[in-house]
Amino acid sequence: MLLLVSDDTYYPFALQNYVDEMNKFPNINYISSKVELINENNKILKIIGKPFNYKQMSRYMNIGHVGSFHHIDLFNKYGNFDTDYKIAGDYEFFLRCDHYINAGFIDKKMVRMLNGGVSNQLVNAVLKENLQLHLKYKRFSNLQCYFEFYLAHLKAKARKIKYRFL
Repeated sequence: MLLLVSDDTYYPFALQNYVDEMNKFPNINYISSKVELINENNKILKIIGKPFNYKQMSRYMNIGHVGSFHHIDLFNKYGNFDTDYKIAGDYEFFLRCDHYINAGFIDKKMVRMLNGGVSNQLVNAVLKENLQLHLKYKRFSNLQCYFEFYLAHLKAKARKIKYRFL
């Protein structure tokens, strides 16, 4: 499965690189790459995407999901994205899969993603859904969940100020 919206584009070589990587490592059930976050003038704001790390993922979504593919077996075993989470359904899916993701990573920029999607426009809603998920899956104490929530708010405000000047 892949998530691609109208403002996102794959580089011409991207799909072949994903296929080659999956053929090279047939045991992986999830693969991701680097993603260029761009503004409406095609200026690169940031490169996102790192190798999947469940410990980091359990704290916050640290991948550009548009640069990812999931093996159908993950959905067969854990179900689809939970539509009760309008923005963070993909994050909930990762938390639900727990440590069963056997990930691959392509250390190349494969996708260009336009800044300003729902998760960037509705930061408060995203963070509230993430807080609900952290409390639901109990990866941390309640105190740490709320600390992470407020810390994420501060980081989001700092990013918003930074991007205004780019």
